[in-house]
Amino acid sequence: MATEIKRIEKESILNTLHNKRIAMTSLIERNDYSFMLTEISKTTLILTPDRPLPAIAVAPGKKLNIIVNYMGMNIFFTVELKDKVKENHITTIPEFLYRNLGRSNSRQVFPSGMSMQFASLEEKFVLPFPLLEQEDTTPPLPGLEKSDYNAIVTHLAAWVKTIADAYKLTLFRDAKTSPLELEKSLIMKTGKTLFLPSTEAGLPETDETPEKRLITTELFKKSDITSSQLTEFVQARRAEGLRSCAWVPLFFERYVIGCIQLWVSAGDKAPLGIEHIATIYQYGKSLSNALVARGYFASCSLKNKFFNGNGVDISASGILFSYPQSSLAPTFTTGKEIALKLNTGTQIINSSARIVRYYREMAVDYWGCRFVGMMPEESRSLIEYLYGKPFEQLKTTLMLGHA
Repeated sequence: MATEIKRIEKESILNTLHNKRIAMTSLIERNDYSFMLTEISKTTLILTPDRPLPAIAVAPGKKLNIIVNYMGMNIFFTVELKDKVKENHITTIPEFLYRNLGRSNSRQVFPSGMSMQFASLEEKFVLPFPLLEQEDTTPPLPGLEKSDYNAIVTHLAAWVKTIADAYKLTLFRDAKTSPLELEKSLIMKTGKTLFLPSTEAGLPETDETPEKRLITTELFKKSDITSSQLTEFVQARRAEGLRSCAWVPLFFERYVIGCIQLWVSAGDKAPLGIEHIATIYQYGKSLSNALVARGYFASCSLKNKFFNGNGVDISASGILFSYPQSSLAPTFTTGKEIALKLNTGTQIINSSARIVRYYREMAVDYWGCRFVGMMPEESRSLIEYLYGKPFEQLKTTLMLGHA
């Protein structure tokens, strides 16, 4: 395992590399280049290569992964190119230096001739709806865990007759292309229930449900719906003769995919209570499970659906790649295994990889992965491609940089 070198020692090492003109190595576009550290300032290094670097690798912002043998141990660090003056390259000061890289393969900037794709190995889904912060964990209604969709709807309809005048079950379509009504948009974005215990009083001031499931007046103030819009909405429900009503979200994973609306208008029925909302949540979980069994979400599954990633750097043991910020991030979390395809232009190398780190910068997600399921012959092909030499010449000299 690599060990981070402390700041004072880092400065000493860099000064020694400069003063003793110790050669450093970087693998660029599958070729080894040797560098001398010819100048150090407070903010930059000046590196001089043994020969001109390929044009594709020297644009400002590009990174160089450098390895040097220092007093019998291997030191690894990364710098970012800032400018070029004649044959010299001006770079940033490395933030970290690492020692004890162990038996690893040196990292290099992702080759320009290679492309990569990644996919989930699990049955995960990305739907065209806003993503909630947390997934609802309500269990299905007892007795309906394995029922089909139509049976659950029939059961729901019979129960509703005992507490309300009527109900309506709605499954949302693509929220991006099919704008929703005010109440449905509100519950989709919040993941909360729009509950009017009485259309005379409006929204509840406090949430008395143990799970904090209700849109209260305070929560409503944080929405993008104006008070006048809400007032008009409540007045319209009262004009329709409704005394009490609720719109309960229907969940699937971290999405609101629909809602169940209940209402009471007749004078012989009591207003709806929060205990009714709790039961509707259980019906909702039963319905979403039945939809999964029907294959309702199959077109949104990520399993074995490949996305084009942007390789950052790679070694024979792992890869760092990026993807524009999207709803994929909750699926590809640290510890998960994913499928990878690496295309060299002449060969496609397939592998599984385990995500060992994830981070986000600006509007881009980054994943560092370690290969875990690569066949020996494909591993050999990757090594020969990356390092530009036959495997037999490389197997005893490779140095690893972890993903």
